Amino acid sequence: MVYTPTTWQDNVTVVNAARMTNIENELVYLDPRVPTYGTSLPASPVDGQQAILVDSITNPSYQWLFRYNAGHSADAYKWEFIGGSPARSAVDNQESTASGSYVDLATPGPSFTVPRDGKYLIQASCGLVQGASTAYAAGMSVTSTDISIPTMLNGAGPGWTSTISALGYDTVGLTAGTVLKMQYNVASAVSVSFYNRRLWVWPRKVS
Repeated sequence: MVYTPTTWQDNVTVVNAARMTNIENELVYLDPRVPTYGTSLPASPVDGQQAILVDSITNPSYQWLFRYNAGHSADAYKWEFIGGSPARSAVDNQESTASGSYVDLATPGPSFTVPRDGKYLIQASCGLVQGASTAYAAGMSVTSTDISIPTMLNGAGPGWTSTISALGYDTVGLTAGTVLKMQYNVASAVSVSFYNRRLWVWPRKVS
């Protein structure tokens, strides 16, 4: 919103509804208790100001409410998350690997691109189906974070299923544009299928 000031002159300038509405709208816009809404956060925030960050104005997949804490001195991330739904990414395809290192499956991901510098909370989960009766360890990892959740299954035969999940957060801080992506491995040379892959991301605080 761009405010157009009036050049006031005593006993000349007319005080009318249009001018008063213009003033009141600007006061509401500047009120830190009234959140702004957009794909970026205000460039010159004041202490206590609130803002809602979305990835799309017309069809947002997440809505994150932040409050600016000017007195926060521990790091540069002064926009503190105070509510909203997580960003969610999903791949339903059941696809397999026997790789001993973390790799993409035929359909990579799920993944999420971090929109701003900051610290984030990450949750991931998926189902597994073993392809042989041999005991094995299979795991998933979310890149760019310190999350790696392995699980050991001792199935009696092919088709043994299980679910693995992880919840963690980065401690250093991520850079805007960082791609968080789930990858998969199998510790023993046995083919394992992964399905219903899910990734959820919440901000903790951003710059």
